[in-house]
Amino acid sequence: MPLYECATTAGTLTDQQRAEIADGITNAHVEITGAPFEFVHVTFPELPEQRTFTASKPSEPIFIRGNIRAGRSDDIRHTLMRRIYDIVTTATDIEPTKLLIAVADFPPHWAMEAGMILPATTPEAEQEWVENLRTAQAGAAVGA
Repeated sequence: MPLYECATTAGTLTDQQRAEIADGITNAHVEITGAPFEFVHVTFPELPEQRTFTASKPSEPIFIRGNIRAGRSDDIRHTLMRRIYDIVTTATDIEPTKLLIAVADFPPHWAMEAGMILPATTPEAEQEWVENLRTAQAGAAVGA
């Protein structure tokens, strides 16, 4: 469900930094939104040098785009962005002006994971979705 893409120029982050950032974003999302841990995905696409420009000049920023299900308040979105900022600036030595964070939302029914349409952002809908996912996974394991 939420998908956080942390795009960088190749070689900007170490494996340890990626792990710290992924762990921090995952924990922040779960803490702040109450969404289940299993829902959170963090990726680190790397761009070749000379493929990122700021103000028409080559740059080495970190762009973080979080795609989350609609239904969260602006306070939650702002809290997420502040936490992600703290996580990334603590894990790296990036200049704050080179870090861009955006958290956008989409209607839950516009996405699918594990063959199931995503649930609304209510605890009841999320719990039912997780239970259905676990049932489907258990059935797949039996048939394997």
